[in-house]
Amino acid sequence: MPESNFVVTCALANKLARIAWALTTRQQTYEA
Repeated sequence: MPESNFVVTCALANKLARIAWALTTRQQTYEA
């Protein structure tokens, strides 16, 4: 697996994780 591919994959995963976390915290705030 090329290193550049690994970096791109990590960046995308990190981005998705941040979005998912933001949505989760937002839902909790709305419920509260």
